[in-house]
Amino acid sequence: GLGIPAEPLFRSSLFYYVLLLTAICIAFFFSALATEQFTTPFGGDYSQQGYAFYFNAYDDWWTFFKTGKFPLYDSNTYLGADNIQANTFYGLFTPFLLFLLIFPRSFLPHAMVLMSIARLVCGALLFRLYLKKMGAEEATARLFAIAYAFMGWTTYYLWFATFLDVIAFFPLILLGIEQIIRDKKCWIVAIGFFCIGVGNYFFLLTFGIFGIIYAGFRFFQTFKERKPIDHLKVIG
Repeated sequence: GLGIPAEPLFRSSLFYYVLLLTAICIAFFFSALATEQFTTPFGGDYSQQGYAFYFNAYDDWWTFFKTGKFPLYDSNTYLGADNIQANTFYGLFTPFLLFLLIFPRSFLPHAMVLMSIARLVCGALLFRLYLKKMGAEEATARLFAIAYAFMGWTTYYLWFATFLDVIAFFPLILLGIEQIIRDKKCWIVAIGFFCIGVGNYFFLLTFGIFGIIYAGFRFFQTFKERKPIDHLKVIG
């Protein structure tokens, strides 16, 4: 009667899967939403720094759009460093921050909830693509994509808002490595590292090191699946 396909949700259209992910996100944040006027003021840096940094980034971007000048040194942060160097770690250039700019400034604490939901949904959808690339069936890929998005690491680091960008974009690194191994193309991993870099450059270094280690593991694991000439192409 609701128009939902009779087939299992894990095999229905992606539209219903996105709705499911969104519903899980709302349930995930429900306690905070119900008690904190539809905001998520988690403890630690989320409340003490997160709101301040996002308000500051919001103002800097609107300063740029209104004047054409981006604040290169911003004394509001009290970090003793230039704005770009310091605040890129806090998501100054993440695509998800640009999503916040469409909302009024007073709505920013509520919009941050929507941004968190968007990042988790994005992470789950991209991890599904990675699992599909690895040969997982559709239902399995969707189930374990949910497990990825709402794993313990995510739950623990809710207090550090910008780390959710890592959840959103990390699957691109894994998917991109598989594209190199299987298709000898590198544009996905390039996009992945770019998104990680503008979202949180700390993890750009981390994934750069361990991405090479994982890529080497996958290279030798799939060694017998390639022709000799293809080994050189993959390494290149």
